[in-house]
Amino acid sequence: MNALTVSPLLRFALRLDALGSASAGVLASLLASPLAATLGVDPQRVLAVGVFMLGYGALVGWLGLHSRLPLAWVWSVVIGNSLWVLASVALVFSDWIAPTAVGLALVLTQAAAVAVFAELQYLGLRRSLVQTPA
Repeated sequence: MNALTVSPLLRFALRLDALGSASAGVLASLLASPLAATLGVDPQRVLAVGVFMLGYGALVGWLGLHSRLPLAWVWSVVIGNSLWVLASVALVFSDWIAPTAVGLALVLTQAAAVAVFAELQYLGLRRSLVQTPA
């Protein structure tokens, strides 16, 4: 399996993603009902996303602690973030939710933030040294 030596930019991007995701996860988990009313979204969905973001933030934070990582793990984070952005934008145009103006702004703002995380992670990945095992 190919492994890479994590560049400072990749480490920063992983940690920034972890901090943002875990922070949003804590807020969404603790304030699911008030947020749901403000955003125009079902409280169970807010809570589910919050719990997911807590777990994701912990995982990405753990990855950000390592100096070497399997290449596939890093690609999974970059691709996963990219898919999250696409899904968030698609959600806005679906009939799954009927967000308020604040909810719509939040979905699009977090999609933009995750797009920045994905781009930084991709750039950090490119700067990282890919090494094959001996």
